Amino acid sequence: MHGDSTINPFLQRAVTECSGTSLKEGAVGLQIYPIIYQLVLLIIIIIIIYPIIHQLVLLIIIGQIQRSLTICVISTAQIITTLIRIPLPAIVLPFAALHRASFHSREI
Repeated sequence: MHGDSTINPFLQRAVTECSGTSLKEGAVGLQIYPIIYQLVLLIIIIIIIYPIIHQLVLLIIIGQIQRSLTICVISTAQIITTLIRIPLPAIVLPFAALHRASFHSREI
């Protein structure tokens, strides 16, 4: 502390007693901590960001499916509107004839 580069013996003893390591060992540990810190940070980022990306991909896929379903619904609606333009007896009479035929076949 008086301009020389030696470690203060009191500080050395305090660090050793509190942490169980000397200042020199602690300095080596401090060089390792940033690597561990970055690895932990990377793992946390992967844990947090991976599900978000996964959900986005699923939403895109679901969006494609919904678009396909929308096209199917629109096509079905167009078919229904086309059928509505056909006179109602043309749709109902064949079903009525089938119903009568099946009803009469049960009586026999």
